[in-house]
Amino acid sequence: MFAFLRRLFRIFSAAGHSALDKMEDPVKMTEQGIRELRAQLTASYESLAQSKAVLLQARREMQERQEQATSYEGKAIALLQKAKAGAIPLAEAENLARQALSKKEEISQQASSYEKSLLAQEASVKSLESRIQELKSSVQSWERELTTLKARSKIATTSRNLNQQLAQVDASSTLSLLEKMKEKVQTEEALAVSYSEIKTKDESLDSEIQKALGTAAIKTDKSGVDSLAALKAQLQME
Repeated sequence: MFAFLRRLFRIFSAAGHSALDKMEDPVKMTEQGIRELRAQLTASYESLAQSKAVLLQARREMQERQEQATSYEGKAIALLQKAKAGAIPLAEAENLARQALSKKEEISQQASSYEKSLLAQEASVKSLESRIQELKSSVQSWERELTTLKARSKIATTSRNLNQQLAQVDASSTLSLLEKMKEKVQTEEALAVSYSEIKTKDESLDSEIQKALGTAAIKTDKSGVDSLAALKAQLQME
């Protein structure tokens, strides 16, 4: 059952990715990616500012601890000097000086701990600054790339549309139609020449017939005259 569900999930997931690929616009997706990079860059700047604020605070506290440690050491020295001068009892001076030095040691350890934390914080800040610089360079690079990508996408879309239109054109049928039209014109021209030749032949034939008929008529008329003369001679009309 679970195997079937997993298989069904993979099928729907694949179909979803396929539909998503068709819906994705490279230019719009790149613009969205750049917006996300800018948001990350802004958040990184905020984190850097906070880290530097913590760093400054840690440095200030370390310096304060160092100054306190130096102060307690100075107090211990002052107590022993007073005891030496007889201003205060030596035992009291030594006891207070011992406590001052103990306090100085405690604060010095705190200052040392602050210093280690400060070094680690400084390393983190430098690493963050380096990543911010890389991210800033990436944003600038992709902003330049976006300009080129828009032009390339426009050219690709135009080329694709043109190729789709050309693919829809039935070149073979069009060429065949043109050849047929050419043949039709040639046939019409041939028919015109043929009819012209036929008319010329008809006219020539009519002329020959008329010529022939004219000659025969003349011969017939002459024969008629001769017959009339013979008839008149027979009747002794001359």
